[in-house]
Amino acid sequence: MFRRTRPNLIESDEGFSIEEFPGKAGKLIYREGERKVGVSAEMLVGDARYMLYPYEIKTWDSPHENEPIDRDRLEQIIENIRRAYRYFGQEIRIFEWDLAYHGPWTEEDFDYFRKKGFKVYKLPDKKNTD
Repeated sequence: MFRRTRPNLIESDEGFSIEEFPGKAGKLIYREGERKVGVSAEMLVGDARYMLYPYEIKTWDSPHENEPIDRDRLEQIIENIRRAYRYFGQEIRIFEWDLAYHGPWTEEDFDYFRKKGFKVYKLPDKKNTD
């Protein structure tokens, strides 16, 4: 079960929470107990609340920065965020970054999330203007 304890905070009885910091450089803070990680997010208008940019997530934030977040763990974090927003009738989207210039993920990583039912978007390749 989920509850909004403040307008920008969703808490789960499963032990995690999501705090929203919308704005020009939007961010969600996902917490599990003493661990937290920031997820870049853009607030949307329409059928989805946020576009998430989870690609830079590799470890928990300090002081747990030595604890890696592998692909399966990242999937669980994203799914927890998705379930929380769905509970309140909202969706999230996952943005697929331009791999040639920005993303450390492989095409296999993106296929993994697609097969799990995530809607994943990709920017068109950048054109060389030199």
